[in-house]
Amino acid sequence: MFSFPRGATIAGVSVTTLKAILTSIQRTNSFRSAIQLQSVAVSQCDYAVAIEAAIHAGLVDPDGAALTPLGYAVLGASGKARLPRDTALGLLRSLLEAAERCNAACDRIYEIEEIWLFGSLIRGADTVGDINLVICWAGRRGTTLKERDQRTIARFREIYPDAEWSEVWNMAEQLQDRDLFGEQRNSAYRVHAGIEMLIDVAEPCMKVFSLTDGIITAPVALDRHPKASTRKNAAGPRVTADDRDRLLALQPTPRPMPANWPCLTNGQWLPTARMFDLDPATSGFYHVARLFDHFHSGKRLNLLVFTHHDSHQLSERSLAALPGTFNGREAALIVTDHKNLVLQRGMDTGQYGTVIYNITLSDYGFGGKRSSALGAGEVAVYEDLIGYYLASLVYADTLSARTLDASIAMIHFFSAMPGNEAIEARMRYWANHLVKATPSDSRAAA
Repeated sequence: MFSFPRGATIAGVSVTTLKAILTSIQRTNSFRSAIQLQSVAVSQCDYAVAIEAAIHAGLVDPDGAALTPLGYAVLGASGKARLPRDTALGLLRSLLEAAERCNAACDRIYEIEEIWLFGSLIRGADTVGDINLVICWAGRRGTTLKERDQRTIARFREIYPDAEWSEVWNMAEQLQDRDLFGEQRNSAYRVHAGIEMLIDVAEPCMKVFSLTDGIITAPVALDRHPKASTRKNAAGPRVTADDRDRLLALQPTPRPMPANWPCLTNGQWLPTARMFDLDPATSGFYHVARLFDHFHSGKRLNLLVFTHHDSHQLSERSLAALPGTFNGREAALIVTDHKNLVLQRGMDTGQYGTVIYNITLSDYGFGGKRSSALGAGEVAVYEDLIGYYLASLVYADTLSARTLDASIAMIHFFSAMPGNEAIEARMRYWANHLVKATPSDSRAAA
């Protein structure tokens, strides 16, 4: 377990934002759900960039949309100021004295069998982020389960008369926490559930309290819990302070973001006002808002983005499976009622903090269901929409590159779209509006 200093960033993204998307990914196993998190201060693009940082840092598995052991460590890491060792030892002593009082109280129907300490405090660190503990509670000897339940309910109602009904085990946990830590637990204490966790991770630890001995005055540091043999595979590799330092120094090589990051699971592109952090007072914001209104109120405005992973969706549209090169970053397929297009992007780093960014667009004529011919006005609408979609990718790609690598001073942009010059012109038009709408205190995206 480790902690981060206040305001810490990983690959240019705040640890606070990373924790938000890690929490979402842990619950849903979905990157799209994380991108669509509701926040006043964070745009969908910011969350998409945070996912890029998490992938670069090894916090999530990009294929399974699942947290890695390092991701779980960051999710559980503390952002508080580190405590001097003497202060932490004083807090530990206060806790152990409270444990003695709990066990000595004759009216309690539970008792503390053991308290184990692990983490930086037993490693001799001068400062610690948390006091990591495993506390083993048990029903008091000589009492029955029915008696314990009845007394737990009665005492809980006496202390919390206005509380809503909850399970008896939950009441017991709240009472135990109150008896040991007081009405409000000091945030320095980090209590981990169950001795099994300590056995599984096979971390260095020491028993500092027991039912029979009370406070252990000369605790012995062990390489691992006596019941542990080797670290269980499910626990993942051990995460150390060196991993934290590597994360804080991380500066990934820029690359294009997934072309389908603003799309639904069926590939449908769905632009919203929350895609970017744009200044409402600017003309750029006004023009983008008008396009959103037109998109959501129009008819036959389909724009879908596919990669080689989308074989089922492709077959539904009578399109052949895509080769592995269509990974969504270097290449992707754009499908519309106007035409199907191959999108290719690339980023190459040069000298003196420069990046060469290329984007090309070409017609894709291999099968697919085609609608009836569109009129000139409808074609113009689609060219405008495709242009905005491409501009949003360019904007997001450059914002991502400059976020992940703060050393980038200049991005040289090149585009080639033979036969699609009208789309290219609309892309540049919309990219200009997005830049104009960028708040002055934000990083410029182009």
